[in-house]
Amino acid sequence: METTIEKRRPGGTISKRESQVFLLCDLSGSMLDDGKITELNNCLREAVPHMKRLEDETPEVEIKISILGFNTKATWIAQNEPIKDFFWKDLNADADGLTNMGEAFSLMAMAMKSPEMPERGYPPLVVLISDGQATDSYKTDLDDYLHTNWGAKSIRYSIAIGKEADHSALQKFINNSELKPIMANNPEQLAKAINFVSTIALKRVSVPTGATPMPAEGGDESEGIDNDVW
Repeated sequence: METTIEKRRPGGTISKRESQVFLLCDLSGSMLDDGKITELNNCLREAVPHMKRLEDETPEVEIKISILGFNTKATWIAQNEPIKDFFWKDLNADADGLTNMGEAFSLMAMAMKSPEMPERGYPPLVVLISDGQATDSYKTDLDDYLHTNWGAKSIRYSIAIGKEADHSALQKFINNSELKPIMANNPEQLAKAINFVSTIALKRVSVPTGATPMPAEGGDESEGIDNDVW
């Protein structure tokens, strides 16, 4: 019978590898329209138990989560927190806030160079969520992020909330022609998109099988046309 040999540290404890999740969340003024920020908070709050369950089911993996909010400025809301101890705190959009993605990419570039990034870990899962057009010159900051060691290795997805989202910027962030931004034109599609990145995509990163990243699942142009809210 075939047996599984777990890698253990001296003393018998299982050797864990970090799997980091970064959520880059648009907190601009338009996120206050039609309840988008409320729905995003609801979806992300419900995603946390899924991530905790994955860690419980995969004892060799330690999941850590970071939340980066951006509008006119970008700010770390949570950074490098163990998912097992993490509780969701609602994000607040700024009514006068812009959509300066470059601010977020600049902080991400610094984070990828941080000593807190593990020497031995799985590729970070980085998810960019936005509903609007980028309001700054973000390309230099995005290039800086993508040219860091961990930035280049990261698995990147983007979620476009509503039809006004900047698909060009979201696609440039992914930097992979095989993957497209996930469309979320109503609360149901947003919930599906967040569920995908917090379960299937995270498992794909944390429990690698050697396969290439799968195309993102979620709403598309033809799905839920009569139910579009955003």
